[in-house]
Amino acid sequence: MKRGDIWTMQERLQAQGHDVGKVDGLIGFATRTAIGEWQARNRRAETCVPDAALIPMIR
Repeated sequence: MKRGDIWTMQERLQAQGHDVGKVDGLIGFATRTAIGEWQARNRRAETCVPDAALIPMIR
């Protein structure tokens, strides 16, 4: 995934109230945690791993 893709994912997660830490396009602990929380809320397997397929799902 490109840094811009991660940036977009972080912005979308943050807009939904998730703590991603600093929106910087880098995958850190807070971003992984936010991804896992989003996955749990949306009844998906909690992998906490960013995936290009998640970007269009996270709105």
